Amino acid sequence: MQTRRAKLMAALILDNGKYYVRAFFSVMVALSIALLTPLVMAETIDAIIGTRPLNAPDFVVRAFEAIGGRDYVANNLWIVALLLLVLSVIRSTFMYIRGRSAAQASERAVLDLRQRLYSHLQRLTYNYHVKAETGDLIQRCTSDVETTRRFLAMQLVEATNAFLTVTVSVAVMMSRHVKLTLISTAVIIPLFLFAYLFFKKVIKYFRISDEAEGKMSAVLQENLTGVRVVRAFGRQRFEVDKFDEVSSSLREKTDKLYWLLAVYWSASDAMIMAQTGVMLIAGVSFAAAGEITVGTLTLFASYISMCLWPVRQLGRILSDAGKALISLERVDEILRQPPEADEPDALRPDLSGDIVFDDVSFAYEAGRPVLEHVSFTAKAGQTVAILGATGCGKSTLVHLLQRLYEPNSGRITIGGTPLSRIEKHYLRSHVGLVLQEPFLYSKTIRDNVAIVRPDCLDEAVF
Repeated sequence: MQTRRAKLMAALILDNGKYYVRAFFSVMVALSIALLTPLVMAETIDAIIGTRPLNAPDFVVRAFEAIGGRDYVANNLWIVALLLLVLSVIRSTFMYIRGRSAAQASERAVLDLRQRLYSHLQRLTYNYHVKAETGDLIQRCTSDVETTRRFLAMQLVEATNAFLTVTVSVAVMMSRHVKLTLISTAVIIPLFLFAYLFFKKVIKYFRISDEAEGKMSAVLQENLTGVRVVRAFGRQRFEVDKFDEVSSSLREKTDKLYWLLAVYWSASDAMIMAQTGVMLIAGVSFAAAGEITVGTLTLFASYISMCLWPVRQLGRILSDAGKALISLERVDEILRQPPEADEPDALRPDLSGDIVFDDVSFAYEAGRPVLEHVSFTAKAGQTVAILGATGCGKSTLVHLLQRLYEPNSGRITIGGTPLSRIEKHYLRSHVGLVLQEPFLYSKTIRDNVAIVRPDCLDEAVF
């Protein structure tokens, strides 16, 4: 199950790889500039406002001296402000490219997923649709696909950003002061483990909540579809109570889920605030002892903020990943259903011959036969009326004739050709069916009349 979900997720990502490559590249550029900004501030405090030599690559030092050196820049701090503004504009540009690329990738991925899912639903057996809850299927095609889209659009790229931010920030801080780095990052591993273990445990509540929402959607769909029956039998109160029951069940399960999430967010906030306080106390002590400069302390404060909040956001990333995997599992449950198929050597014979039911028996459920040893012949061109009480199997005969179901025993032939050898789509396209309950699509009258032959001329319709 997990392997199938992982393969499905990987396929959605790889099929839109060029957009994700662009998004990940933009993440790296934007992150580099974000990490560079505190370095500029630190050097401004220590080497321009202060007196420490500039700690930068040679080409930066040469450029610094070329524009006038420390005294000139100290008297014209607008140069630093302009540099920070330029860096901010460049970073914002790449953040835009990142967001746009991730959105393009996710929209294309879920477009393919929706089309694949809908196409597969159209090819499933009639029996599957009879047994499935329509409301639940609708939710899987809409809410579950949307949950997957949100993860692909935001959290996948955000996870990469969080990993790179922590890795590069810690490396830079280690190069400045090892002891303060160890103190400042002490909470990162516990915070990550807390997030991982918490969401590993809470993932089951996402599944429970989704299933409860599916049941509510099914009740709502069934009630709206059968509203005439509900009114005719005066069952409004019963249906309201039934909906209230499933709605209350969804609320209770969702309340439990969000209570657990609230515990996580508040606990992780407390850990981050405590870590920030410890870092500031230690940093001030090291600065007072002359082990670090004020600029370095400012750098650490900025980097710790940049590190800890993404680690905290891992909770949301893991949360959305969990919901996306559950949603993909629910979608995959549909995709795993075998589609209706014909035999490789299915026939397309002339269907104008006699229809023969020869000792046909059928049961929807084992041990509860609907038809037993039924035999009759409808001659070509003959009009045949089948009468009987409700539930005696009249509709079942039509279902068998269309191969929506297959007989348990006996056989049906048309013009001497066994029905089981005839291609299903070809057969059904030659059977006219008038439903007991009229159903109209939300289209024009012409579209409804021509539903089987949408390309037919207006003269044939009218």
